[in-house]
Amino acid sequence: MPPQVIGVFQSADAAARARADLVRRGVALERIAMSADFSHDAIAAEAPGQSVNQLGEHRTDFPEGSDADVVRSGTCALTVKPKSDAELNLVRDVLLHEGGRLQPGPAARTPLG
Repeated sequence: MPPQVIGVFQSADAAARARADLVRRGVALERIAMSADFSHDAIAAEAPGQSVNQLGEHRTDFPEGSDADVVRSGTCALTVKPKSDAELNLVRDVLLHEGGRLQPGPAARTPLG
């Protein structure tokens, strides 16, 4: 089975359009997860440990391009588990078309060796 695909979007509407397009093209809804922060209060939405900007933490403690940077750059994420390589390509195309920023899934982060 191909690795899961994660797309981070600037709006929940864009993520919802991508999800609807995927379902319309045959991707099963139960293989698509949508995560969004629906709080309009940025201070209330931030919990300790969720930001790399916590008091006492230095920016150099986190590698460039870390997942924290990606999550902070968007408001919604779609995680999709494709069932085939062909569906993997379809998922990537749809997420990119709707403005998603693709991130490697856990399988892509597993060290080789």
